Amino acid sequence: MVQFKRAAFRSMNTILKIAGLKIDILTSDADSITTDAYSVEYMSRQMASILGDWLEKQTLFEVRGSAVSAEDVSEFFRLWLHSPYNSTSGGSRFNNLCALFALAKAYQPDTIIDSGTYQGASAWALKQGCKRAKMLSFDIDLSQMLARESEIEYHEMDW
Repeated sequence: MVQFKRAAFRSMNTILKIAGLKIDILTSDADSITTDAYSVEYMSRQMASILGDWLEKQTLFEVRGSAVSAEDVSEFFRLWLHSPYNSTSGGSRFNNLCALFALAKAYQPDTIIDSGTYQGASAWALKQGCKRAKMLSFDIDLSQMLARESEIEYHEMDW
């Protein structure tokens, strides 16, 4: 199957080469994201607006922190670009991680429990939003983690 995919890939690139195009295999979401200042600023404003609108409408939890700003999203984006969590396979992607970051920033909980550590991205994003929170992260298998954050307590067990 892998050989078939490689052959199909090469065939498509042979055809696309005529038009000056080619298909690349991406290993990171960051490989396909425009990072120029205008695009990052626009994306950050839009993301902050969407997250802020949602936060204003929710009534379930007390907001103890602040809504995420465009500057916060932009800084989180820069952190994410240089993190091990921008892979194209498995785990949460940027939008989900940014939402977790924004929730943690707004609610400022005393304790955060992450169930299902997998690669560690969600725990990392939550901790970025609330550095002061005690952070516990659980998974039955921690062997898939991409990085361990020193401020997070990891537990290899079912909770």
